Amino acid sequence: MKLEQGDYLEVKCIDKIRRLIPSYEVIWGKYIGHDGNGRMIKLEELNETDNNDRETFAEHFYTCMESIICLEFILSEVRNNEINIEKHTDYLKTLNLFISFYGHCGRIIDNSEKMLNICGINNGSLKEQFKEVYELRNLILHGKKLPIFIIDGLGLIAPPTGREDEYDNWNSKKNWSEINLSNLTYIEDILNYSFEIVSCAYNNILGNLKDTILAIVKEKNINLDKTFEEISRFPSKDMSGCQGPISGSFSK
Repeated sequence: MKLEQGDYLEVKCIDKIRRLIPSYEVIWGKYIGHDGNGRMIKLEELNETDNNDRETFAEHFYTCMESIICLEFILSEVRNNEINIEKHTDYLKTLNLFISFYGHCGRIIDNSEKMLNICGINNGSLKEQFKEVYELRNLILHGKKLPIFIIDGLGLIAPPTGREDEYDNWNSKKNWSEINLSNLTYIEDILNYSFEIVSCAYNNILGNLKDTILAIVKEKNINLDKTFEEISRFPSKDMSGCQGPISGSFSK
């Protein structure tokens, strides 16, 4: 199957997905698919265990795609967001974008690990690629407020580090008064840096998962194109074509 047959989000973001997550379409098209109604294709020929593994994998897989798209969306918002110091709502928007960004990073990291576990891949070096951003995420989401400075309409922060004692950057053991004002970094720059790490690590993980998934497809004789042709002959009353509802967004 091709992403043109995906759900509403997959179709609307098709170019972004192909650019940001090159392996997504291969894994999705061979192992997951879309029934045209916001759900993955059911495979009656698989046993209960295989079906459960496939469904659970697909949900983690979709979650990561969604968050990768959101990360780039947040970066675009930050890039185009000029902060008016006179408007507290501008500051709150910047703060919310910053925190949300690292929330999505954590979501990708956690769900990537679950996908690896489902496929029986226990590769510490794959998970290690996320370490720097994961530590940043912990500091930003679970530590005290990271001070934000507004200069000429742009947001800056003291470069944080989750590795508390390795660097002289600001961390949760320091007070705000200890920030070195000559060492500030644009929020956009640190988000770009984190995005590159997360994106590269996630695509490396999918590169390792792809061979395992394709081996499962071959072993279980899964043919989504054939199955989709069969179910398309008898569409449900709610089916709205290939561009059905967003997966996981159900309505009565």
